[in-house]
This record gives sequence, C-alpha cells and structure tokens, in this order.
Amino acid sequence: PRRPLALSPATFARVLAGWTDDPPAGPLYRRLAAAVIAAVDRGDIPRTARLPAERAAARALGVSRGTVVAGYDLLADTGLVDRRRGSGTWVGDGAAPELRMRELDAGLRARQLTRDTVVGGDDVIDLALSVLPTPDDLPPEALHLDAGELARVAHGHGYHPGGLPALRARIAGFYTDLGVPTGADQVVVTVGAQQAIALTARLLVQPGDAVAVESPTYPGAIDVYSRAGARFVTVAGDAGGVVPDDLARAVATARPRLVYVVPTGHNPRGTVLPDQRRRQVAAVVDGSDTWLAEDECLAWCAYDGDRPPLPIAAHGSGERVLTVGSISKLAWGGLRVGWLRGPAPAMARVARLKAALDVGNCAVSQAMALTVFDRVDEIAAARRRHLAGNARLLCRLLAAALPGWHARPPDGGLSLWVRLPSGTADAFAPVALRHGVRVLPGSAASPDEAHLDHLRLTVALAPERLRRAVDRLAAAWADHTAAGAPALAVPVTAG
Repeated sequence: PRRPLALSPATFARVLAGWTDDPPAGPLYRRLAAAVIAAVDRGDIPRTARLPAERAAARALGVSRGTVVAGYDLLADTGLVDRRRGSGTWVGDGAAPELRMRELDAGLRARQLTRDTVVGGDDVIDLALSVLPTPDDLPPEALHLDAGELARVAHGHGYHPGGLPALRARIAGFYTDLGVPTGADQVVVTVGAQQAIALTARLLVQPGDAVAVESPTYPGAIDVYSRAGARFVTVAGDAGGVVPDDLARAVATARPRLVYVVPTGHNPRGTVLPDQRRRQVAAVVDGSDTWLAEDECLAWCAYDGDRPPLPIAAHGSGERVLTVGSISKLAWGGLRVGWLRGPAPAMARVARLKAALDVGNCAVSQAMALTVFDRVDEIAAARRRHLAGNARLLCRLLAAALPGWHARPPDGGLSLWVRLPSGTADAFAPVALRHGVRVLPGSAASPDEAHLDHLRLTVALAPERLRRAVDRLAAAWADHTAAGAPALAVPVTAG
C-alpha cells in the first residue's frame, strides 16, 4: 500500500505562503489554523497527510514553536487533525472540507466559558455562569438519603449505562403525566444536560454535517457541535423564541442533519416558545429528514404557569425528536443528573454510545435525583418565584445604574440578555473582571459572529449579590467609556 504523505517543512511553508497576511485577523496561531483549514479545503494538503513537526514547521514559517503548537492544538479541537504522541500530527481522513474558521472560532468562544469557571477569587461576583450556585434554599430533605432510599439503588453491581431503572421509570412517568406517553426504554440518564447534548452529536453529527441553531444560543451546544466538526446554519429568534418560518427555510435550503433549539427559558434570551410555534416546529421536522434536539433543561423555570410547557415532541410524531432534560437546573448545579428522551431505537443506540464513555452514572446521585422528583412541584414553584423576582430586580437595578443598557425582561430561565449602547462585550468583559464581576460576552453565545454588543448575565444569584454586582458593573462601564470604548465593527443587533 502507498504510504501516507508526510509534508516537508519547505512544502508546508510553500502551501501556506502569505498566511500571515490573509484574513481572519487575530493571533498568529489562529491565522495559522485558518490557513491549514483553507489548504485542506483546496486540496493542497491531502487527507491523511502528516504535518511537519512543530519545531521544523516553526523554522520554515519563521514563527515561534509556541505559535505552531497552539495552531495545531486549535486544529485538533476542530477534529481536523489527530495529534498522536510520538508519531506526529495527521490530517484526519474524515475531515470535512467545509470546515471553516467560523465554526472553529464559535467553539473556542463558547469553550472559554468552561475554561474560565475557576478564574477569580472569592471576591469576584460571577454573572457569567447561568447555574444555581448553592442548594441552600432547597427543602432540607430534598438531598437527604436515608437507609431505605439508599437501599433502592445499593444492590447489584450498580453499572447501568442507561441510568438506574427506577430513575428512568420516574422520568418516563413525568413525561407521561405531562401528556407525552413515554416508556422507560425511551430515556437515557446522563451526567447533566451537557452530556446529553454531547450524545446527540455522537449519535447524529459527522464532520461537515450542517447543524441549525438559533443565534444566539447556549454556548455549551456551540462547543459540542463545533467539536463534532459541524457547519452551523443560523435560525432567527425573536421575543417569542425561534421563528418557525425561518427554521423551515433553513431546513429546506441547508438540509441540516440536526436542529438544536431551546424552547423554554431560552439561554440566553429568556424566551418561552408558545404552543403554536411548537406545533409549527414539530411540523417542520415531521416534513423533513432532519432530527430535532430540544433542550428543555430549563422547562421547570418558565415563570408563568405551574408546570412545564408541553415539549415539541408532544406536538408531532416525535419520531425524530430528542428532548434534553436536567435536574441540575432545578435543584443545584452540583447535582449532575440529566437525561435524553427520544424514540426507543435511538435511545438504545445512545445507551451504547454512552457505555463507551462511562459504564454508569453515580448511583447515589441518581438516588438523590429521585428524592428531588418526590418534591419536584414544590421545588419548581419556589424556584420560579425566586428567579422571576431576581429577573425583575436585575432589570430595575440596571435601568437605574446603567440606563443606556437595554434588557428585555425574560419569561423564564436563568439569564438576562443585555445589549450595550456602544463598543463590544469582549472589550468590556476584562474591565468588568478587574472591577470584580465576571460577565459572558455575547460572542460566546453566537455561532455566526453576531451579538458582539450583548452580554449574558445570570439572575440566579442572591439579591444582595446582584446589587453589588450592578454597582461594580456601573463603575466598570464608567472606566470603560472614559477610556474610549471602541465602536462596533458590525451593525448593532436586536435585543
């Protein structure tokens, strides 16, 4: 058989000639990664080719070894290359020529949120993470396991890749009571909603596949699908959530393999999709070969009403709909229990994929999730009151201290989506951090380099911390504007 091509440093430099002058602008390692992707797209670097060693490539390109290392790491993050210890860096034979820096950058911006969760000391108020910070306001018995409750799960080997049978049955019962008949074989329990989203990618998405998402959307989903090598197709949203007509257009023209939407407590807009739109979205999916992943992990946090809205899966055949749920967004971020609901054959495949990652979730955590389900209505009612009150408070505080900022009061969820009057959130975020507040720039929630003038702020913190945070944001904004906030390079987007 023919040996795979090993690019010489000289050939590598010749293929990438002029790479430092080509767009996109930014750090050299980013431009290097973009140039390699473009060369693979053109066919100048073949699939399965081995790239030059880092030191040799650095000498040939006239840059530091650190630039090449960072560029190669970036390419590995996209799935374009495989870095094998001791044998070099290889272009994957399944790499899709459609990969572009937009997808790569979208994933990097979203990933920054995860990398930064440990940044800052105790005095930093974190408005960037839209999670429930503590379980202190839960009923004392909600996370308590007595001997009898523990005995429900503490038998046998404890390895259940699909989840504890008792918890799968309880989740299935929840959907059935909601009006969506569900069997336990239609549920796979995961380590939080993030793993559930990742499993939708492993089940359905290959490098180069189109994935349709709202813009903005949940940063963790951008991370997951960009790592899978997806091409993003953006779908419009407004005060009512995703726009079904625009979704229908995207499905008809781009034929995405998967559509990912957040119908309830949208992250970051805070919208709740009306039933009529849910029916329309279900009809779009039923009339196509596209799968739908509906992220309903915040379904309990719709401020109006006393129970979650019907999921999109209830409004159509449901044959190509996967519903993501989570107890972590209701009880506490540290209780990492989520799930994926869908057609039984698809869930059987998901359970096998999950078994390759772990042989079973923590049984004790799943037993604690069962105790939360025992009190789910009580906990959800208290959570809705708390979050709705905090959202109103944060809107009032911002209006008083920063009247130029615009925020639409959310209808649910943990986030407030804020538009700045000038400059970019990426430029303001480090200023805010110096003043003791972490914020999430809108670019992290954007798969298409839009919403640079937006911030996502959590509403989940205690009221006194929100007040202190707004005081610090006002001081940071005064310093930022006094220093001359740069004008936007893109049109201001709608809130």
